[in-house]
Formats: sequence, structure tokens, C-alpha cells
Amino acid sequence: MYASQKRRCHVLWHRVAPTLAPRFTLIIADLPGYGWSAAPPALPDHAPYTKRAMAHAMVEAMETLGFVRFRLAGHDRGARVGYRLALEHPGRLEQLAVLDIVTTWDMWHRMDARLAARAWHWLFLALAEPFPEKLIASDPKFFFDYRAAAGTKAQSVDFSMRARSRIITRLTRIWPGSTPCAKITVPATPAICNMMRPIAPPAKKSAAPC
Repeated sequence: MYASQKRRCHVLWHRVAPTLAPRFTLIIADLPGYGWSAAPPALPDHAPYTKRAMAHAMVEAMETLGFVRFRLAGHDRGARVGYRLALEHPGRLEQLAVLDIVTTWDMWHRMDARLAARAWHWLFLALAEPFPEKLIASDPKFFFDYRAAAGTKAQSVDFSMRARSRIITRLTRIWPGSTPCAKITVPATPAICNMMRPIAPPAKKSAAPC
């Protein structure tokens, strides 16, 4: 189980874990640089913090713990790591559940004025350093700092689309109806289903009140 933002980390699952623990062995991991995990030194290309690098680190961690194949649930960026893990390490996952997320490719390619106003941090944090960093540093308590890493994520997703990579594991998608991502829609169909069609199999899907 992978969480999302630094302020949540593994604690995000504190109400879910007791329900699942009687039926499953739970490994609730903080991604590299999140929560209690070590933070790899940053590089100009953000390589240690790409979803590909994080997925590889999680596969290594699971192998060390004795799990070659496993089920994975991820929220937000944890879900993005889940997508990347399923693409880069086919056969590792028995099942994947992604919560409150749409793919990076679709987020950028369906961006319009309405979504930009709701997800403005994507555009702001995608600007070249040091512009976002200097503005955030002027009042870090005011700005909840998390990086979208748009460049590296978009490159990875574009490569997968061109290579026609596909997720082969069973996939479940859940997102709150109130999230900005849930507003990326086509008539009568959540876009989270349509946008994944090139790389994912049919999936269970649902929207939850939030």
C-alpha cells in the first residue's frame, strides 16, 4: 500500500489497515523521499524521484521482504507509482487498485482553463527552477509544497504510449467525486476509464462521495 503526499505518508491508511489485516499481510510503505523513508539526493533531471525509479525501489523492497508477486493499492502519487510498476514490471502484480488519480498523460493533454484553475499547482510546479522554489521559500508555511515532476512523468508516459505498453494485471480505480481529476470527463463516462484504454485492461471503477 503506497500513500501520496508527505504530510500523509503511511498514516493515510490507518483506518483501512485494521480492516484488511485479518485477511492480508500488509506492507505499508513510504515512497522514497516521503514520510519515514530516506530521501535520495536530488539530481537536475529528478531521476531518483521519477515514478520509474520509485517503482523499481518498491519491487526491490518487496523482494527483500520475500514477496515476488503481490497486490498493490496506491493513492495519488502512490497510484502513479502503481501504474508505472505495472508497466515496467509485468507479472509482479496480482491486482492493482488506484485511488483518486488520473494518468499524467491525460492530465496534461486534457488541460483547459477550467482544470488549470483547479489544478494550478501542476502548471506552477512544472516551471523551471528556481522560480517555483523561490516563491515557495518566501512563505513555505503558506504553500503546501509538493512537486508534480511534470517533465519526468510526462516523458515516461509518452514513452509507454509510443511503445504501446499495456498493464496486464487486474485493475480497480476509485476516485472521490469531488476531486478536480474527476472533472476530466467525456459525456456520461469518467475519463479515467477512457484515457487508460491504450495501456490498461477493463477495470472495476467507482466514484466515492468525499
